[in-house]
Amino acid sequence: MSFLTYISNLGLKATDSPDFSRRVRLINQMSLLGTVMCFLFIFGLLIGQNYYYLPFQCSTTALVSLFYFFSKNRRYTLSMYWVNFTLLLDVFYASIELPGSGSEYLLIPLGFVFFLVLKNKKIAIAYCTMTFVVCCVSHFLQKSYVPHFITPDFVIQISYVVVLSSVFTSSAIIIIRFRSNNSQYERIIHKQRLIVETKNKDITDSINYAKRIQQAKLPKKEEINSLFPQSFVLYKPKDIVSGDFYFFHKTSPYIEMDGEQLVFIACADCTGHGVPGAFVSIIGSERLKHAVLQSSNRSKILQLLNKG
Repeated sequence: MSFLTYISNLGLKATDSPDFSRRVRLINQMSLLGTVMCFLFIFGLLIGQNYYYLPFQCSTTALVSLFYFFSKNRRYTLSMYWVNFTLLLDVFYASIELPGSGSEYLLIPLGFVFFLVLKNKKIAIAYCTMTFVVCCVSHFLQKSYVPHFITPDFVIQISYVVVLSSVFTSSAIIIIRFRSNNSQYERIIHKQRLIVETKNKDITDSINYAKRIQQAKLPKKEEINSLFPQSFVLYKPKDIVSGDFYFFHKTSPYIEMDGEQLVFIACADCTGHGVPGAFVSIIGSERLKHAVLQSSNRSKILQLLNKG
């Protein structure tokens, strides 16, 4: 396992949802990026021999590094706010202590981090607005604030280039990591969709086959029309298979009742819909057929059905 993977998955559990895991990985990666930039800033101060600002930057770096313990204990929201507000204070102070270094431009990637990890867009907009205000304030304070250490011009110029490079690099890393995480979960979603589609097709094929079995147990419409030419059957299952059934049976040999042939017709509504209802309908149809074959008395038929 690489160091980046270890930090990205800090505190995550296998039971965490994909969306939660994605946001946590982004928080951990952005916190690590902020820590690395703090260490690079310390290195820059050592080159420029700015020993006045160095203790403050070392303290800030130590504070930012605490994200590891917050994330380790699954305090991700605290880790995110802790790192971002610490860096915000650090960049603000650096911009007025090192005028002309372009440190305030580091607020640009900081302002958009919250949009990537927060579901509440109002908080993200508020934080972005705050970083913009801090950037403006630091720009105006540079004109009146007197730095405690006079930094040589060549160091300021180098710092300016380094800061701009850091802004573009950090912004690119944030975008790349965000797109990488999204692409990863898009692949997972696509794979899961294929699995669901395959399962759905298998289940639908099975239900369609069950429909053919159920329809085979229903009386033929031609047989009904042969005795009742003007009749029709309205049979519209709610799902592919139905929890209802209709029944038709004429006695054999013919039983005459007042000179008319005896015919049994029934419309049955079984408990349930879909596949469970279809099972009950097949059982009900078989039991009704069995009862009619044993007796032509309607009361007796109902008693036989009640026995099951």
